[in-house]
Amino acid sequence: THYNPSAGYEELKEEIKKYSKNIRKHDFDTDQVIVTSGGKPIMFYTILALINPGDEVLYPNPGFPIYESMINFVGGVPVPLKLEEKLDYNFDINKLEKLITDKTKLIIINSPNNPCGSAIDSESMQKISELLEDKNITILADEIYSQFLYEGSHESISNYTKLKEKIIILDGFSKSYSMTGWRIGYGIFPASLVDPITKLVTNSNSCTASFTQIAAIEALKGSQESVKLMVKEFKSRIHFAHLRNI
Repeated sequence: THYNPSAGYEELKEEIKKYSKNIRKHDFDTDQVIVTSGGKPIMFYTILALINPGDEVLYPNPGFPIYESMINFVGGVPVPLKLEEKLDYNFDINKLEKLITDKTKLIIINSPNNPCGSAIDSESMQKISELLEDKNITILADEIYSQFLYEGSHESISNYTKLKEKIIILDGFSKSYSMTGWRIGYGIFPASLVDPITKLVTNSNSCTASFTQIAAIEALKGSQESVKLMVKEFKSRIHFAHLRNI
């Protein structure tokens, strides 16, 4: 019931690092992990730390509505990046390039996507990486649905090491472990952003509740069979919905 470290328990950050290594090629220190009360604070702290009035932020559309509202809240300019049906609800990389200006400070990539369920494949992610590697733009990779793939494996933009110092990974426990009401998520930040983001946590909600962090540790250390069963069930529902529309 006491206060705990603003950035989260070290044991939880160690477990997050182990977990992340299983699905990403991204190498990082545990000091770069910041635990928060859900995934939304990672979006908010990132935008609050990086975006000044007039700065442009590219975000997927359709997408999680909080992206746009948070950009507007800080006086940034939301620039929607259209997800196209003909591209299986992914965006056109050529159109992404045309939307980038000297005012672009942040690009939000959400794969797998909410609400469309689309995922960016490795070839497209490579092209996005090549496009952004020479640009002074931070990338917020919202990967909260990384476990919810029904074929293939998760492709993270953090796998591309040339972008290492530009990428923030957002992940959490709400979706994979059905811990929505527990309010626990985390961000993996470039080293340069750890101190300012930690200060935002300290001066807002102080820390994430200790009992939710302990539960998150157990979720990562325990059997992952429940996650697999959930994904299997969702896949069967997709198949059922498809049959109903035939």
